[in-house]
Amino acid sequence: MIVDEKTYKNILIESKKFASNAKYGTHLSSFGSEGIDFRELSEYNEGDDIRKIHWPTSAKKQSLYVKKFDESKNLSIHIISLLSGSLYFGSDILKQELLARIVAILSYATIFQKDTLNSAIFIDEVKHKFKNIKKSSSVTSIIKQILEYEVIGSSIDYEALSKYISSIKKRSVIFLVGDFMSDISALKVSSKHDVRAIVVRDKFEENPKNLNNISFINPETNEIVSSLPLQNYSNMVECQNHIIRQSFYKYRIKSTQLNSHNLNKKIKFI
Repeated sequence: MIVDEKTYKNILIESKKFASNAKYGTHLSSFGSEGIDFRELSEYNEGDDIRKIHWPTSAKKQSLYVKKFDESKNLSIHIISLLSGSLYFGSDILKQELLARIVAILSYATIFQKDTLNSAIFIDEVKHKFKNIKKSSSVTSIIKQILEYEVIGSSIDYEALSKYISSIKKRSVIFLVGDFMSDISALKVSSKHDVRAIVVRDKFEENPKNLNNISFINPETNEIVSSLPLQNYSNMVECQNHIIRQSFYKYRIKSTQLNSHNLNKKIKFI
């Protein structure tokens, strides 16, 4: 994707400003600020949280034992950009650019909250990986890679994506950012992580206008799919939305759908 320098800089400046002004609460995670790393079991002392009593050990030793944690307000955040060919579409701006804006906002917000940022570009495998990012200046490299990647002809391997997520050892907040327009039935995630999906959509996909019959080219294969009446296209998109909602529900993946018009309003509630 060819992006002029002005657009590139605007994405970074606007995203950084938005992230610094937005109120995301304490963290971008349902983990909250409670320590999440288990350390040891110790005998119960007055004042200990009774919710942390470990009953199997307590019954075995005939004395109350509680789980102790290393408190860590620093969360591990992984942002995975799913760069499929279907992102090369847009009635206002390309979905690929919208995805870059979303990733930029999340990245800056993570750094401003002093959490640890890990970012990856994924297609059939990890194409680029950025580890343990602490400085906002590093976000420029991530966004540059996303914007310059040639997505046409690319499709997401969700089985490989599932394996990659499983390889993340530390309990983390994982954002999957993509349009999820292809078959995602192979996507499987464990409850170990707090996984959230951000579905990138164009306003035309959400509310198609009357353009009579439209010829569609599949940007993942470069093939003409068919010449479909508008209603058929609308039904196809809604069917795909239903499928991904079912998959997300099955694996307790929180999700939100964003377009260029609702981005600033809805991304605060992710």
